[in-house]
Amino acid sequence: MIYLKTFETYDYNPIFKKLELFMSYKNRNMWLFDDEDDPIVSIYVRKAHHRVGKQTYDFLDLASISIVESRQGEGIFTDFLRRLLDKYPNQNIYVESILNPAVRHICNKFGFIDVDSDNMALIRTSLNEAFGTNDYYQEISNEVGLDLWSDNDKHEAFTADEMNRINEVISESNSRAYASFFNPHMIEGRFKNQIDRFISVNLSVDLAVIKLEDEWYLANVRGGHYNEDNVYYKCDQFEGLIEFLKDIDVIALMLRQ
Repeated sequence: MIYLKTFETYDYNPIFKKLELFMSYKNRNMWLFDDEDDPIVSIYVRKAHHRVGKQTYDFLDLASISIVESRQGEGIFTDFLRRLLDKYPNQNIYVESILNPAVRHICNKFGFIDVDSDNMALIRTSLNEAFGTNDYYQEISNEVGLDLWSDNDKHEAFTADEMNRINEVISESNSRAYASFFNPHMIEGRFKNQIDRFISVNLSVDLAVIKLEDEWYLANVRGGHYNEDNVYYKCDQFEGLIEFLKDIDVIALMLRQ
């Protein structure tokens, strides 16, 4: 592969030192500057999850890239991208809101694919490969999820111990968050004595969960757009539900993109 010639005097070290810190922190986003007072290059990065086709992947987002006009056309972005891919060989990269055709051309050189008219992605590992094989919960189709959700005869009641444990885990994500349990069933105008579901309050994403027979739990997550972001997860036993709730921040981040 032939790269454009990079202006040899540009120092990439300040940008990559800040990027190393960002990758090691829990921060979800950060501005990277090569100089705080008079930057040549400014890059806004984000840890995110995106769907490309029917698969979900974890990404390092390059959400905004700015190079001062006097240094444009010297190949700085091309060489930055090459160095980035060499430094993080297993990291998926997502370039957002591409307005400059030259940026799209450079991304094409490195094997990026078009996600849509504005964004491009380089996929190197799947979500499961990044986080390990998941035996606790799995995403299922909306059709199957809706069928399970609608079949009230297969729903079971939460125990008091389960409700307490669920609230403990949710509050660890956000001290103001909690699960609101309720009974939606009515028989001849009277409520059926079964609390089989809850909704989240003050979480970063809309979450509702029901308990099914045979120690299964079904979670319905929405990121804000009902038709596109209405996702179902089936959790294996109560332990699987707890692991799902512990990962809810990652799942919420995925759906907010």
